Amino acid sequence: MSESPFNPVAPALANALRDATGIRFTDLPFAQDTVWLALDKRQRSSSSS
Repeated sequence: MSESPFNPVAPALANALRDATGIRFTDLPFAQDTVWLALDKRQRSSSSS
C-alpha cells in the first residue's frame, strides 16, 4: 500500500475534545484560545440561564 492521503489525527483529536468538553469543535486548528473561548462561552450561557 502506498502512502494514504487520509490522516486520522484531526478527527481523533476532535472526538477526544468532544468527549472531554462536551463541545463539538469543527474548525481547525484546535488552538488553546479557541478551546478556552468555547468553554468560557458555554460556562457563561449555562450560568445565565
